[in-house]
Amino acid sequence: MSENQSRKNIRLKNFNYASGRYYFITICCYKQKSFFGKIQKEDMTLNSFGQIAYQEWLNMHEKRVNLKLDKFIIMPNHMHGIINSDAMTGEASLALTNVLGNIIGGYKSAVTKEINKRIGDINKTEVWQRSYWDRVIRNETELYEIRNYIKNNPLSWELDKYYS
Repeated sequence: MSENQSRKNIRLKNFNYASGRYYFITICCYKQKSFFGKIQKEDMTLNSFGQIAYQEWLNMHEKRVNLKLDKFIIMPNHMHGIINSDAMTGEASLALTNVLGNIIGGYKSAVTKEINKRIGDINKTEVWQRSYWDRVIRNETELYEIRNYIKNNPLSWELDKYYS
């Protein structure tokens, strides 16, 4: 069985991910390594790689004008963010560039490229795990709760099973 055949599809069936919706995204670092900094006194302190991950998240809006960024946080070994893609309001060609997988793939690629450039790694350091986790945010209450979860994520860092 090939690797692609054995991977579980984590996407909702029959759901148009190019539609203008809020999405809660979690992207984990490769082997849960703490690439991006550390939690100090319940606050996230970004290192230089964390600054790259932070800035590249903000840069997504420049690359895709119809993408709205909401609350996000870069944690030591993962990141959480809320995005809203109004892809269907633009031209068809613009909508194709805003499929959720393309957005996240572009972000992961930009972060990895910049980190490898910074460290001069010809072997291309693995920064991210394959894939990512997403949740379609279904209502305002859920959006509010997820925003609070993101805001308070550093407070629960010591409970993370990959805390180091």
